Amino acid sequence: MQIFSLNFLGIFVLVALKGTVTAVAHTVGINYTIDVTGLDPDQAPYKYHIHLRPVPENGDCLETGGHLDSYVRGDTPPCDSSMPQTCEVGDLSGKYGTVSGPDVKKEFNDPYTAMNIIQLGYIGNRSIVFHDASGARIACATLVKVEEDEVEEENEAEEESE
Repeated sequence: MQIFSLNFLGIFVLVALKGTVTAVAHTVGINYTIDVTGLDPDQAPYKYHIHLRPVPENGDCLETGGHLDSYVRGDTPPCDSSMPQTCEVGDLSGKYGTVSGPDVKKEFNDPYTAMNIIQLGYIGNRSIVFHDASGARIACATLVKVEEDEVEEENEAEEESE
């Protein structure tokens, strides 16, 4: 039996914020690794979400649309992390906690997002967006499908640049 692994990678390449968000298919859901540097602790806490559209060529995070919200839950009331199944599908920080910076390495499994295009939580051709404490979109990256060895190469390149 051959097992196929799907991976998505978002790369942040801004003057201040650099890093990756890696999404790897798991038996149930997706295993995420957030590895970013350059978050200003004075602007924390930072929320991060899967947004509906990819980042346009001009890099404008406002054009990524709203959160991935397959069941039209909305963001009111706020996500309750003790009941992640009731949150917007794309509200990763609501389900797994905000981050504060300046450097973040966070791993978690989200059973509500998906790699299969026919599932409502599909993350392909979408973006991941970081918001500062005011809610402003400060960084965004398109989640691009990559081969497993490309994910490993990117992780090695990140480690070498540190």
